[in-house]
Amino acid sequence: MRLKRETYVFTISLFFVTMTLVQVPTLALVGLLSPGLLAASLVAVMPILLFMPAGAALARRLSPAAFDRAIMVLLAGLAVKLVWSAVG
Repeated sequence: MRLKRETYVFTISLFFVTMTLVQVPTLALVGLLSPGLLAASLVAVMPILLFMPAGAALARRLSPAAFDRAIMVLLAGLAVKLVWSAVG
């Protein structure tokens, strides 16, 4: 897509926030999100929130080409994991 780094980060963040705003009430409504699971999810978010500033600082130090490569490597790794989970 060749988006600027700031545009990419904003777009992907907006996507995940939107998905979460739809998912959480839906999962709770159909009984798949218990209070205990919600609490565990909130605890799991804490390390993400703590390391986001470190990731942002690292991203600012990367060149646009290195940032693009890092994103592609991350996406490729996720694709391999998804295929591995589906096959295995």
